[in-house]
Amino acid sequence: MRNAATDVANAIAGAGLGLVYNVTVFDVVQQQVQDSMPSRAVFCHLNGSYASPLRPLIGNFAEAGVGAQEREPRVVLHVRSAPHDYGGGETLARSVKDALHDVPMTGYDAVRVVEGDPMFLYQTNNAEYVFGLNCHLWIYE
Repeated sequence: MRNAATDVANAIAGAGLGLVYNVTVFDVVQQQVQDSMPSRAVFCHLNGSYASPLRPLIGNFAEAGVGAQEREPRVVLHVRSAPHDYGGGETLARSVKDALHDVPMTGYDAVRVVEGDPMFLYQTNNAEYVFGLNCHLWIYE
C-alpha cells in the first residue's frame, strides 16, 4: 500500500529545491534536531489514511467521471528554517507549496496545497521558525 507522506517527500526532493530525501526532507513527524538532522528541513506527516473509505464526489469533477468516488489522503508539512532565519524559512515553505500544488504525481489524480500562503506555527528553542502547509491528494475510483 502507498504511503502518501513518502510520496510527497519524494516529490519535494525531486522538485529542484536542493532538498534530499532522508537528508533534508523526511516522511516523519517533526523531531528535535539531531546530529544527523539539519535545522533547515521539511517534515511530511500522513494525516488521513491512504486506505480511507471511499466517498461520493460532490460537484463537477470532469477528470473523475460520472458516479466516481474518491479517497483523500492528506499530508501535513512542517517546514523548519535554519536558526534565526525567518525569511529563509518562509521562502522555503513557499517554494515547497509551489512545487506541490497542482503538480502531477504518480498514483494520484489531483494534488493540491490548500493554503494560499504557508502558516507560521511557532519558533523552536533553537530559534528555528516552523511553517505549516496541508497537502491534499485525491484518488478517483
